[in-house]
Amino acid sequence: MILHMRQQHAVGQGFFHTAEFRFMDDAVFRYAYDCGSTPGYAAARDTSVDSYLAGAGPKRRLDFLFVSHAHDDHVSGIPKLLDTLNGGMQVDTVVMPYMDVYDRLIAFAKSVTDDPSAAQGSFYRDFISDPVQAISRFEPRQVLIVRRGRDSDGAPGDGTPPEPGPFLGDGPKTTMLVGRGPVEIGSGLATGKSVISITDNRAVSIDMDGTTWLLAPYVDPLVQADRRAFMWRLAARLGLPRRGLGQWLRSTSNRVDLLTNKIGFLEQAYKDVKKDINVTSMCLFSGPQGHLGFSSRHSWRGGRFHGGDDTTSVAWLATGDAALGAVRRRNSMLKHYGYLSPGVLTLTIPHHGAAKNFHDDLITRIDPMFCVAAADFVRDNWRHPSSEVVRSIASHGAFLFTVTASSMSEFDEVVLIL
Repeated sequence: MILHMRQQHAVGQGFFHTAEFRFMDDAVFRYAYDCGSTPGYAAARDTSVDSYLAGAGPKRRLDFLFVSHAHDDHVSGIPKLLDTLNGGMQVDTVVMPYMDVYDRLIAFAKSVTDDPSAAQGSFYRDFISDPVQAISRFEPRQVLIVRRGRDSDGAPGDGTPPEPGPFLGDGPKTTMLVGRGPVEIGSGLATGKSVISITDNRAVSIDMDGTTWLLAPYVDPLVQADRRAFMWRLAARLGLPRRGLGQWLRSTSNRVDLLTNKIGFLEQAYKDVKKDINVTSMCLFSGPQGHLGFSSRHSWRGGRFHGGDDTTSVAWLATGDAALGAVRRRNSMLKHYGYLSPGVLTLTIPHHGAAKNFHDDLITRIDPMFCVAAADFVRDNWRHPSSEVVRSIASHGAFLFTVTASSMSEFDEVVLIL
């Protein structure tokens, strides 16, 4: 028997999700998806991280940290989570989407436009300047960079055994990269450890004593027109020719100067575009490969659901800030997870429940029982989650849980793998 526990933590306006497998031989395999909040909820975020670290015990290790995108409210808690010199846990592998410098600058500009104090975090500035080097301070054994792959390949999990790939590690349980698509292994960490580039047609496969569990990413593609408009406005603000901006940004010192002394130029370029620009965001499917027998229990503070034996839908699907309101982007994601989506029991709603990132198709075609919106009050006009999203979920008979800064709102799930 294997116990799989998941928890959506109460960090306010942000995102922090953790999960772990517990095996009969007392081995524990842990992974997390994002860790951050807006500056106004830093206390709730830190309390949640402290609680998680305390529950993990003294011999703790985070096997995988998945980072969905570069907004401050999804990464600001990473130093507290991973800084082993100050009580954090050692991370083995960090997985994040490929984000070019323009993508990262757009994310930074949005974060500081929403809350100027987001720029005060040195880790966040370093992450925007060079995410791999910023992560390397925590000495992971390897970093996986995920790019958008071919639509025709999709995620592994079409009912056939996944195509074996490179061996990733032999911690509590053996992990491999399975599926189709290129794998490029190089060096890029300050510590000299591996940086592995893959497409999202690959997934992390966990061998659990005869059961195969997949951690399968999907990278939401960029909106090129909005990005170009931002680039042109930023070049103008800096007094550079359009074609000269890329060369200027190749310099680390120029990036640091921009993120430290010229933040106003970034904010103005973002406001010049006059819209909320979508950035790259990585979704993550966590669930079994094939049909298995399960017994599930899903709970929150003050109540509990019970699932029956031989349950086929036990998977969790996180969507980060993916722009799934657009039909082309939504269909791309749904096609990617086509063979896996029937197994989804719990869906986290994109972008904290924002209406523009959502569409009723997500609920109709994935058909989850539980939906989670990680959100709290920031601005009246943000409407997280929006009334349209709430109505859509309710009309399909699914349960919506809004996880706020209150510990009473945390959503916990337990799955027994028989």
